Amino acid sequence: MVRTAIHAAVWSTDPEPDSVARVLSEVAQTGFDCLALPLRNLHQLRTAELANVFQRSDITALGTTGLPLGADVSSEDPAQRQRGEEHLRNVIAVARDIGVTQVNGVLYSLLGHAGQPVGQEARRRSAEIVHRAGEAAAASGVRLCVELVNRYETAMLNTVEQGIEYLALVDHPNVLLHLDTYHLAIEERDPIAATQAALPHLGYFELDQSHRG
Repeated sequence: MVRTAIHAAVWSTDPEPDSVARVLSEVAQTGFDCLALPLRNLHQLRTAELANVFQRSDITALGTTGLPLGADVSSEDPAQRQRGEEHLRNVIAVARDIGVTQVNGVLYSLLGHAGQPVGQEARRRSAEIVHRAGEAAAASGVRLCVELVNRYETAMLNTVEQGIEYLALVDHPNVLLHLDTYHLAIEERDPIAATQAALPHLGYFELDQSHRG
């Protein structure tokens, strides 16, 4: 069943439970099924209260996240990869405690200015950790979706073809693709054909971001 979601930042970036409760009221009034909540500054999130806020609503909790500086799971540096894996596991634990059913985002490398082209070894390093994260997430009742973004934000995964190849490296049914039409329009010669190719692997489809509202 297709369900619709909207990002909390449409109304507020404040993660305090009272603010999220107000946002959930707006989400319900506009007819969406899910709210995407940024999972950042994890130690500051009041997970039990946020869980209660979502339990009192009919809105499903989704999460968005990325990797912090110095915690790149594709890095050659084992210490960076370890920090990245620990971050993903912490995100999964917080998601579980809030009641988030799915976490979307650039989970496979740092998001920011893209440097040199990324080799297959970096993708393998990343996929090994994301496989383990997918396993941990499945045990917590959380699904992971890796977002494909444009070449100006990462050199790791830009196209659907690359995304499907990456999922084959990850090799875990709990890890799917997150597509965004903003990035598809930049990277794909034929966004419709690319989307159709992604359908068997698609967990989240983001669209309608032609302006800031």
